[in-house]
Amino acid sequence: MKKQYIASMKKHYKVKWIKALESGKYKQGRNLLKKQGNKFCCLGVLLDNIPAVDLEKYLYNNTSYLDEDVKKIVGLKNINHVIDNNLIKLPDRLTYRYSEVQRLLADLNDEAKWNFKKIAAFIKEHIKGV
Repeated sequence: MKKQYIASMKKHYKVKWIKALESGKYKQGRNLLKKQGNKFCCLGVLLDNIPAVDLEKYLYNNTSYLDEDVKKIVGLKNINHVIDNNLIKLPDRLTYRYSEVQRLLADLNDEAKWNFKKIAAFIKEHIKGV
């Protein structure tokens, strides 16, 4: 079956991120990278697995997305902004054009309320490790 990659990132970080999401170690939160009570969105889990990043600086600044420095560290780059609904099955309300893959992932976490294991499977399938 044909795949559609919507982004790429450094393979090392992709593997770490997927393992962390599948580990059961993280409590899932919504709308912020990390919330009080040690709850994370899927992007916050990635941040927590980058040794060079101090996740605590994101705790109180109402940040929902990765900044440019973090994207550069992990090599996160968009490949395709238009999702082929025949190749990638998303909830109806999320089948539109994304300016950045992290916005799609945040919406899967926050709006569609996908659990971390389902998001990890999505990352495995649609973000290319390079």
